[in-house]
Amino acid sequence: MSSPCPLDHFPQEVILHILSYLDLPDLASLSQVSSYLAELAADPLLHKNRLRIIAPSRIQHSLFGQGPEGIALRPTVVDLVHRGVFKGLGIERRWRDGVYLYTQRVSSIFLFLINTFLTLRLVHHSV
Repeated sequence: MSSPCPLDHFPQEVILHILSYLDLPDLASLSQVSSYLAELAADPLLHKNRLRIIAPSRIQHSLFGQGPEGIALRPTVVDLVHRGVFKGLGIERRWRDGVYLYTQRVSSIFLFLINTFLTLRLVHHSV
């Protein structure tokens, strides 16, 4: 029989606050230590709090992360335009000028689609 966990004497709120800073593998290991900690590690509010505390810092790092050679891990807007992910009229120029790629009035992608539609319509009427 296992000895009682010394953390049993602390209030649940304190233990949950400490657990909110642990990663999932650490929580899985901790849940094998005692049934009391397993119950706390499975608490839905703990995981909601973990997402609020841990996830933003990880996302922030991965968005602007660089590889060992100093090359960005994510493609730039210009790379996405050249690959055809972003399509539109003057989207690269607008990006260089610091204009938003999408505004409430006119989207570059919307302009591209209108241009394509009008070109097809002109070709259809010419034939």
